[in-house]
Amino acid sequence: MTKGIHTIFLLLLLSILPIASCQVEQPVLDICAEQDNSVSAVKILAIGDSRVEGRTPHSESYRYHLWRNFKLNSWDVNFLGSRLDNGEYAPVDGLCFDNEHEGISGATSSLILSRVRTFDADNVADVILLGIGGNDISNGNVRIQQIINNIRLIILQLKELYPESMIIVEQIAPGKS
Repeated sequence: MTKGIHTIFLLLLLSILPIASCQVEQPVLDICAEQDNSVSAVKILAIGDSRVEGRTPHSESYRYHLWRNFKLNSWDVNFLGSRLDNGEYAPVDGLCFDNEHEGISGATSSLILSRVRTFDADNVADVILLGIGGNDISNGNVRIQQIINNIRLIILQLKELYPESMIIVEQIAPGKS
């Protein structure tokens, strides 16, 4: 992916993330089509804790709202990952939500660090969204410096696995968001 596309994608992502983190009730329809993930689709790998995974009906991941905004703006995106979100989401333009991710509710930075090499490196992501550290802080038993070191090591391993990928690190959200 060229630097120009990276810049455009980053600007769009930054403009959408504040909107994507809001929880909005969406009507769920029974019929939708699976996405046709073309080779030109921007491949996104979301990694992290419950903010990535979502725990419907208790909490939603930002991924649906982000995907929805991409689709409404005619962006061709493909979420990657070995885990599936089983929530019910409204289709967009007749397409089903692309529910793949690498989010684990309750995950700490040390858990994600131990799992980085298990992610599917054959399915190379253009963009990696990393949302981790909140559980370390809320548990209160991990020093801030250790959390920073774990995130740094996660990023280094991701860069080794995905040298061409753009990595975006999410700001740690407040505890009750």
